[in-house]
Amino acid sequence: MSLYGTKHWAKLTGKDRGELRRHYASWQFSQFLHCEQGAMICAARIVESVPDMDAEFYSATQVMDEARHAEIYGRFLHEKIGMLHPINDNLQSLLGDTLRDSRWDMPYLGMQVLIEGLALAAFGMIRDTTNKPLPQQILAYVMQDEARHVAFGRMALRDYYKQLTDAELREREEFVIEGCYLMRDRLRGVEVLENFGIPRKEAEALSEQSEFPHLFRKLLFSRSCRA
Repeated sequence: MSLYGTKHWAKLTGKDRGELRRHYASWQFSQFLHCEQGAMICAARIVESVPDMDAEFYSATQVMDEARHAEIYGRFLHEKIGMLHPINDNLQSLLGDTLRDSRWDMPYLGMQVLIEGLALAAFGMIRDTTNKPLPQQILAYVMQDEARHVAFGRMALRDYYKQLTDAELREREEFVIEGCYLMRDRLRGVEVLENFGIPRKEAEALSEQSEFPHLFRKLLFSRSCRA
């Protein structure tokens, strides 16, 4: 956690530290929930717009997958953690950019390649670091579906992107770069620190000094570059 080892951490009681951990867990899983809700909408958009019938059928099944994921994350947050955080501004911005674009390939690029590629990195890291059996099982279950979604998204775009002009490819590259910046800033968890009375600028600085976001970003960008 970003506060560990700081003057703020030293001032917290044992009860406060436990509450801070609960807030962080809620924040992480709340963003997972919002990602799944966004993915469900993006998959439905693909069903409407994709020109390939096989891709349309696959996306229809993905809508069901994402609905199950959203349900299980929602239940975990309400029944086990007892707290829900709103969607992060940067994640909301990327989802909005993805859904506003009328071209059929952009939901694939924004959601199935970029956001779900990040989600796989996040799920894997938390699955491997938590000592709680229930979130481990939930994340392992969801990762099986998400790996298929990311792989299909890349496959669906590969041949189509060979047909695009250099200008069209550059436009999509710029979209991915901007999306990576938004996802980088999403990982800070500044909202959690603000809930504990830490000013935003100081919370951002503490997050930048923490080892976890830097490791997380390495996983994010390695996946994004391979996409």
